Amino acid sequence: MRPPSLFFLPGLCLYIEVMSFLFGSSLKEEEKIAPNGADMVERLVTRLNSSMMLDDRRASVASLKSLSKQYKVDVGTHAMNPLISVLKDDRADVEISNSALETLINVTTPETPEGEQPSDDDVGVMFTEIFVKSAENVILLLSLLEETDLYVRLNTVKLLTTLLNNRATHLQDAIMKEPVACAKLMELLHERREIIRNEGLLLLIGLTRGNQQMQKLVAFQNAFDEVMSIISQEGNSDGGIIVDDCIRLLMNLVEDNVSNQNFFRESSVFSRLVPFFRIEKRASWDDELVNTVVNMLALMRVFTSSKTPTNSRRQNQNAIVKTGLFLSLCDFTFTSTFPKRGELLHTVGSVMCGNSEIQKMFANYKIANKMPSLVALLNIAFQPSNPLVDRYATIFCYQCVTEGNPEMQQAIAHTLNPEGIPSDSQSVGLLLCQGILAKNITWEGACALTHVFLDNTEVKEKLLQVALQSTESAQQPLLTMCVGRLSAVKKDRRGRLGLLLLLVLWLHDCPFAVNIFLQTPDVVSFLVNMIHDNTTRGDAVLDGLVLCLFGVCVSSNDGTQAGADRDALMQYIKHIGTEDFLGRLERFSKCDDLTRAAQSDFDSSAPFTSAIASSLLAVVDVVKGAISGEVQSTTKKETKHTGNIAGVAYHDSVIAQYKDVIREQDARIDELSKQLQKQQGIGSVTSHNLQQENEKLRAYVEHLQSQLVSNSTASDKTEGSEKEDGEWLHERTLLEQQLATTQQANSALTLDLKSATDKLRECEKQFRDLKGQHEYLLVVLVDENNNKKKYQGLLRDNNIEFSDDDEDEDDDDDVLFEAINLPSSRLFSNFACASLYAFSKNRFASKALCLQPFSNNSFLSLQRNGFNFFKLRVSPLVLSPK
Repeated sequence: MRPPSLFFLPGLCLYIEVMSFLFGSSLKEEEKIAPNGADMVERLVTRLNSSMMLDDRRASVASLKSLSKQYKVDVGTHAMNPLISVLKDDRADVEISNSALETLINVTTPETPEGEQPSDDDVGVMFTEIFVKSAENVILLLSLLEETDLYVRLNTVKLLTTLLNNRATHLQDAIMKEPVACAKLMELLHERREIIRNEGLLLLIGLTRGNQQMQKLVAFQNAFDEVMSIISQEGNSDGGIIVDDCIRLLMNLVEDNVSNQNFFRESSVFSRLVPFFRIEKRASWDDELVNTVVNMLALMRVFTSSKTPTNSRRQNQNAIVKTGLFLSLCDFTFTSTFPKRGELLHTVGSVMCGNSEIQKMFANYKIANKMPSLVALLNIAFQPSNPLVDRYATIFCYQCVTEGNPEMQQAIAHTLNPEGIPSDSQSVGLLLCQGILAKNITWEGACALTHVFLDNTEVKEKLLQVALQSTESAQQPLLTMCVGRLSAVKKDRRGRLGLLLLLVLWLHDCPFAVNIFLQTPDVVSFLVNMIHDNTTRGDAVLDGLVLCLFGVCVSSNDGTQAGADRDALMQYIKHIGTEDFLGRLERFSKCDDLTRAAQSDFDSSAPFTSAIASSLLAVVDVVKGAISGEVQSTTKKETKHTGNIAGVAYHDSVIAQYKDVIREQDARIDELSKQLQKQQGIGSVTSHNLQQENEKLRAYVEHLQSQLVSNSTASDKTEGSEKEDGEWLHERTLLEQQLATTQQANSALTLDLKSATDKLRECEKQFRDLKGQHEYLLVVLVDENNNKKKYQGLLRDNNIEFSDDDEDEDDDDDVLFEAINLPSSRLFSNFACASLYAFSKNRFASKALCLQPFSNNSFLSLQRNGFNFFKLRVSPLVLSPK
């Protein structure tokens, strides 16, 4: 019997020969040509899809994982769907599932450096979009979170995180469509294996960023309790980066989400933050601890930010105080050596801002050495060695402790002793005065005092009574001393800014302060020089404050200061240039420092607090409106004065025109009167002559007719005498010719008489028309004289000089006398009498008018109109007004 090994030897040799025959040529070619990535991936994918053996599929997936980094495009293009199928069908096998997840992570990881936003054409982003396009794929990954294997759960969370970083919106939408998705994600926080819990934290941070719906879903899965438990387990402020991640998650859940803030407050989470600030005193602070505390302070300010609705903000403030968190925060602020004290002061201020009860609590709070909190704040603010952020934060606290609380402003103002500088070293008033009047004036001191009277006229007027002892002279008002300090801080820009904004906001809407300010010698000239100073003009903030200070002296000026009322100050502005003045104010209102400070609660890089910046913007609007109003008022006044002068000149010209018309009418009337008289004389003589000649002709005709009759009778008796008949016929013919000539002459004279009569009637008609026009012009002349008197009175009231010649009035009188004293006026109408009376009442009181005799009706009319008549030795009559 042969050994078993030898028994199988012939078969083995035969198998080798057959395989060599079948595949020998291809193997030789592969040895000659190295395979490319696409071919290898394709073969592995074919093997993965066709293999029935789990080991073969496991080996294929492992090979794909090794190629996924180098041949990412090929693996993602050909292997993504097969890998997803592996996760569905072979999830029971931990090794193949883990390899498939790692391969997908490699395929979807962007090629851009970490921390940078990947572009849309990145290969990893494109494969991510393909993967999350199907909601089933996301649901598959969520189901893998139920697996207990460490690496499967960890790689699933990592893959979800990668997909989230590439396409956050798509993944968020897919997760929100799955009812139990948030519950599965929140279970990650219960994971005892910290590596999975920490990755779960990062995943939740990304999912809740900028999506309020997702924030609400996570919050109502008891996220606040779970996160606070992790913070406590990690040691609160000593927890390091894990606590930072928890704070980031809490920040995402409550920022700009009022409903989650309410849920946070109602869940009594504030009380669980109290131990966070119970930090033992230490000589040094590591950066990680400092960052953790700063992040927690930022989280607290989310609940008290001005962006939060007022009701919710007040409830959050009260909850912080009620749980004792506020007092713990105050103790930590004033007793610890925390390097970033400005963050603490910023948080303290935001908690009490606008809440009078908390403001009062803070004002009564005393630190361990019994120093009042307000005094401690000023000590921090006026210490030059302290960082600028800390000093700015103290002024922010002063803004918050006084904002919306006039009683607090009154109480702080009361510490300023009107009789001199207080001797109490713990007095707020002493520190405020030292901050302003010290040799090195501080911006912080000016801003702190500004918040004491900001938007409070009563406190402004009360501070006007404060008089301080100067080293160089007797007591001076605090305002006067502040004005005097302006010239002493030319080189200190920050101190100069503080003084200017102090004066601007003090004088605004306080006329008494404006009067005291303007009483300072040469203060207006000083301001004008500052406005013209090129150094000031180059600084938009300084220039704007100086312009505001000058403008406030106009807008809040009550006009009681002689030589410095609105009109006088406006003359300076006009000299500067009104458009230039307003344009520079507009530039100031739009400068970055001012707008940035007004739009943010806290900005230590700006030279203003938010309240001061907002008030300055309001002052700029008021000043611009006041100056524009004054300019418009002055323009209207000048236009009115010009109109009055033009009106008087116009009426003078009208009166002169009427005078000319009246004189022309008088001359025309005289001419027509002479023509009428001449025509009347000629007409009467011609008529008389024509009548005489007519009578003669009639007598002569009758004589001839009688002769004819007698001749006719004689011819009958002497028919026989031929000689007498011839003579009679000749004489008859001559008489008939004479009669015809006489009749012709009579007809011509009749026509002349008729023509003369027509001309006479036409002249009388023209005379009557001119007389009516003349009387009308008299009335118009009186009206125009009245108007002229009216406008001259207005000019006298406005102290405007004008020419007032009595000669014009005398000319008017002469014209009237000439118009009335017509040579041919035998009747004086009632209308003319009334005009004469009106004229006399207006123009003179005792000047006599001479008239020719007129009718009784006119006499009675004038007598009714107020004239007394008396007879003189000679005609005419004399009348005078009563």
